[in-house]
Amino acid sequence: MTTDDQKIPKIRIMFSWLLYNEASKVLHQRYAKKGEKLMSYEACEDWAEKYRQEWTKYNDTILADMCQPLDLKFRQSDIEVTLAPWFKPISQPLIIGYNYGADEFVDILTHELIHVLLTDNNKYSFWGKTFDDVLVTKWKKLFGEDHDSNTLLHIPVHAVHKYIYLDVLHEESRLERDQKWYENDSSSPYFQSWRYVDGHDYKEIISQLKEQYSELK
Repeated sequence: MTTDDQKIPKIRIMFSWLLYNEASKVLHQRYAKKGEKLMSYEACEDWAEKYRQEWTKYNDTILADMCQPLDLKFRQSDIEVTLAPWFKPISQPLIIGYNYGADEFVDILTHELIHVLLTDNNKYSFWGKTFDDVLVTKWKKLFGEDHDSNTLLHIPVHAVHKYIYLDVLHEESRLERDQKWYENDSSSPYFQSWRYVDGHDYKEIISQLKEQYSELK
């Protein structure tokens, strides 16, 4: 159940024709296979609507239940999700490409929103900083000094996401699909961070994170 006090942000999902014209076309010319066509404006708009409709089914549940175990609230009241072809998902600014079905998009967006919550919340924000040395230092103490920065940043994300997959959505198949994306690249920070989370109690990781954020407040 959501309340005003939980400050659930409004998620605004849109196709960016400006990014399409200024970047997607250039990326397509550089990386597309011979004969591969760039998605049309119309196709991008159609997929954006499919993504919006699918996300609406999960919005309140996912956003509230990623906040609750961490005892955090989103700092932002509106979060824009920009869509454009040829972009890999990133959280700041939040941009996602068109490589996913509508069902997969929900999981990709959830991943990026966990990043947003962990780095820009009511207890701590690294907004405007070039590198989040505060969280990195604290997470090294929790998870070990031997992880590269990308792996380290994804251990908390994957712990929270595992909680959402198993305890909120009750869909283990989503977790298995997520992990399968990286199973053929054992050097990937995503693979490494999932391996760490699966080797530990994800609920204990979340409990440790909750305690750290309480200290940062």
